Amino acid sequence: MGAFLRLDWLAALMLALCQLARGRSFAAGVLLGVAAMARLFPAFFLLGPAVLAARDCGSADARTRRCAWPPASA
Repeated sequence: MGAFLRLDWLAALMLALCQLARGRSFAAGVLLGVAAMARLFPAFFLLGPAVLAARDCGSADARTRRCAWPPASA
């Protein structure tokens, strides 16, 4: 059963193309934005831990430098 909304971005992209063909550019732009954000939004969840890991690995003091994943919170 599983993947109910796995390809929602593709459906939004196809609907955007249909709206663009009908001359409804605003609706096409909204649907294109929905499709783009559906693909990009999950990457933002990794942004916080990546910044913490870069901060820990880039520490100037060798005694406090720790490069571990996942990073320890401050």
